[in-house]
Amino acid sequence: MIRTTLRNVAIAFVCGAGILVIGVPLGLYVLGLSNIEGRPEPPTDTNHIAADTALLQQAFRSSAPVTVHVLNPWTYAATLLTENPEDWRADNGSSAVCLIARNYNYKHLKNRKMSS
Repeated sequence: MIRTTLRNVAIAFVCGAGILVIGVPLGLYVLGLSNIEGRPEPPTDTNHIAADTALLQQAFRSSAPVTVHVLNPWTYAATLLTENPEDWRADNGSSAVCLIARNYNYKHLKNRKMSS
């Protein structure tokens, strides 16, 4: 009887933790995007990629090539938890994405009260 109850509690705990691990990053992601109108468009003019890359390398104080990997709420949350923010060698491109998204999102806010 006690083993069955303990097993049920353990299963409920594992399921609840799983729901939190999956739901919290997704919920925060959806909440953040709910105040933004549209999404950034890929650049149509690719003549300035070398200059843009040099500018990003200067902004990030890094000579490493700027690369962007596919990010989703879970990989981004895992990166925040595991990565040393001072170590630019392991950059997954989130710094470049953050710079682009911050500029775009600031210009396309639905409700300016949320930015205060």
